[in-house]
Amino acid sequence: MYVLLCSILMTLSGFAVGKKGSGMDSVRISARPIAVADESASRMHKVSFTDPETGKNHTILVDSGLFESGWDRLPQVNFWKSLMNIKADSSLISVYGSREILQCVPTRQWNSKPTVEREYLRDSLKRNLGFSPETRILQTEGRSGYYLVDEVLDHITKSIEVFEENGVDPFYAQAILLIESPGRLSGRSPVGAYGPFQLMPYVGKQYGLRVGGANDERANLERSAYAASMLIKKICVPMTEKMLQNRMICYSTDELWFKMLVMHTYHAGAGNVMAALNQLQPKEGGMELIQQLWRTEAGGFRNASQNYSQIALAANIRLAEEIRKKLGIIAIPAAGL
Repeated sequence: MYVLLCSILMTLSGFAVGKKGSGMDSVRISARPIAVADESASRMHKVSFTDPETGKNHTILVDSGLFESGWDRLPQVNFWKSLMNIKADSSLISVYGSREILQCVPTRQWNSKPTVEREYLRDSLKRNLGFSPETRILQTEGRSGYYLVDEVLDHITKSIEVFEENGVDPFYAQAILLIESPGRLSGRSPVGAYGPFQLMPYVGKQYGLRVGGANDERANLERSAYAASMLIKKICVPMTEKMLQNRMICYSTDELWFKMLVMHTYHAGAGNVMAALNQLQPKEGGMELIQQLWRTEAGGFRNASQNYSQIALAANIRLAEEIRKKLGIIAIPAAGL
């Protein structure tokens, strides 16, 4: 397979093409087309570029499987990508579960309506569009003020290096930062998770970080990236593999659906993912398994857990699209862009 980088509209720095890491193309975007022979048949491409606005050098990862396998066309993924592109003054009206978008409405106008009127509007949508009376219709405010790509590019570039040094797929670094960090690079969650990788106190301590007080190292990017990479390497990936092996489900750790399952383990914990799988009783992996998890509640695996991989997919697709726009290029190393 060949990956084509088309001409960009501005002159950037020189280019370099070569293998770096396990099965990934390392590409320096330039002002002329580059064809990269993908001998490893890997779907992951490392894209390095110079930001024309800041002059900074950045590196991101693009998994062409997002586009080749149709993850970018799933309604749940498009729902979250749409939310990331609209401000909080607009809201999406959607179907719970499928995340099919029905309307985009002004947030203030919707919220100003009495509860009875909002329920009447939901019922009208269900009748007019042929949904059953039991269908749940949700209103969700835009999130463009939180998912800020420019705010996290430096963190992605540095964390990719840390993950690679620890022998961990750097895709996890990028995905977690895109979900957890853009609007709160040092934020603390209600349950005590903190820092760019939203690490719980016990995780930080387990991997040698100082936790608590003014010098909490979970707020330090490199230290928290190290702890997050070790958590994924020592706990999340092995536990995910064990869950699949126990069910005789074939997998490859390079497959995108497997990475999404690992993301669920990172967020919800292995016990809750196991509870969801026990309820589903799957016979095989793949995109369909991840979609089934989006509709499953078991133990502590509930709405936030269902959303986690949806947001990871949407954020990675949006990142690739935003970089393409930023650089004014026709395509970057990913099918469909």
